[in-house]
Amino acid sequence: MTEEKKVEEPKTTFFDLISNILRNEKLPPISLGISTIIIVISFLLNTINFDGIIQNKMDNDRQIALQIQTDKTTNEATVINAISELNKDLNTRLEDVLERCSEQAIINYQLTTDNTRLNSEITVLKEENSTLSEQLRILLEENNKLQKQVSELHTQVESIMQSLEAAKGTPLP
Repeated sequence: MTEEKKVEEPKTTFFDLISNILRNEKLPPISLGISTIIIVISFLLNTINFDGIIQNKMDNDRQIALQIQTDKTTNEATVINAISELNKDLNTRLEDVLERCSEQAIINYQLTTDNTRLNSEITVLKEENSTLSEQLRILLEENNKLQKQVSELHTQVESIMQSLEAAKGTPLP
């Protein structure tokens, strides 16, 4: 058994590949151009650090995600602060409204009490007015009777005066 030793071939650099292609006279010019393009593309693909690009992309994505999270947290804090301020303002307004409602309730109670008292007084005054109206009607009837009596007395006095005047023969002043 013979052991075969694998001999590593020396790595060919880009420039080595180019010089080998240029030294090869058997290749037609079109093949040379296509081969050169393929070699250049291979070289570029080998030299481009895709891991670094991917890592940079991931780092950028992480940075963007962190910024978005920071912005989100900031926005949430801003919204919470705004809501808190609005809540304080609404609570202050509510306290003002409740205070005014309380004052209005006291005023309404006083007005209701006054209204009840005034309605009682009006009822009493209506009863007194009714009584006074009845008394006035009675007084007017008595006044009418007295006026008739005065008229009758006046007529009697006239008649007596005329009788006296006729008896004296001289007119009275």
